[in-house]
Parts: sequence; structure tokens; C-alpha cells
Amino acid sequence: MRKTFLSVILCIFLFACGNSVPKGIIKPDKMENVIYDVHVVDGYVSMIYPEDSAKKVASAYYKGIYKKFDTDSAQFTQSLAYYSKKPLVLEAMYKHISAKLNAQKKYMEKRDSIELKKVLKQDSIKLKAKKEKDSIAIAKKLKADSLAKKIKLKKKSTLFKKKVKKKKITPKKQERF
Repeated sequence: MRKTFLSVILCIFLFACGNSVPKGIIKPDKMENVIYDVHVVDGYVSMIYPEDSAKKVASAYYKGIYKKFDTDSAQFTQSLAYYSKKPLVLEAMYKHISAKLNAQKKYMEKRDSIELKKVLKQDSIKLKAKKEKDSIAIAKKLKADSLAKKIKLKKKSTLFKKKVKKKKITPKKQERF
């Protein structure tokens, strides 16, 4: 009887000291995901300039998060208060959340740099094509201009020769001072 009593007390003690979460509190792994999503939304909303619009957008996103994790704002607030009283658990959650956010940031930077390279490459191809097109147009214009100048010069020289033949230009008499 004494062994049974000790084993029952030991079981009660183990279950009482375990990491069980009270009813109505979001489990730690699920809470971690909810907090992560909330922080992502907060970051996005902070980029929206008019505060009224930001509040409207944020509330819609928060509702989406609560629906995604099958919870509500009251349960989230209650769970956050519970985990705030357990700093070691909350710290462990935030270490994971921070790691996820850093991984997401690196992914976004990599994706943005790839997109930027694509845009720059497309722009450089367009610029090269435009430059070639412009250089061809300039070459044609210069060729046309040089031909026009040659024709003008020929006309002027023939007109000058005709004038010379008609007038017989003689050197001016030098005047004495």
C-alpha cells in the first residue's frame, strides 16, 4: 500500500511539474507561429504611412492570422500574458522567431537582388538596342548631311567659277598713303 501511495504521489508530482499548458492557452509551438505572423504583419503595417489606413489593414491581417491558427484575439492576449510570466519559455520562443525572421530577411534580400539583376539586365539590353538604333540613325543623318554639304560646296564652287568668268576680277590698285 505504501508503494502504491508513493507511486501515485510521484505521478501527480511529475504531471504537475511538467510543461503542461492550462486550458485556453495556445500551445508553445503554435503560439510561436502566431507571434511570428503578428510580427510580420506589424513590420508590413509600419511601412504604411497614413495611420488610419494602417490600423484598418492591420486589423484585417490579424483576423486572418487568428483564423489561420483557429484562435481569437482574446485567447492570443491571454496566452501572451501567460507566456510573459514564463520568461524562459518566451525567450526560447523569441529565439526561434528571430531565427525565422532573419531567414526570411535573407531570402527576401536574395530574391530582391535576383529581381534587380533581371531588371538591370533587361534595361541594359534595351539600352544597348536603343544605342545601336540611335547610332544607326545618327550615322544615316551624318551621311545625309555630309552629302548635302558636298552638294552645297559643289554648287557654291561652280557659282563662284561662273561669277569669276563673268566679271574678270582684277587685283585692286594699291593705294598710297
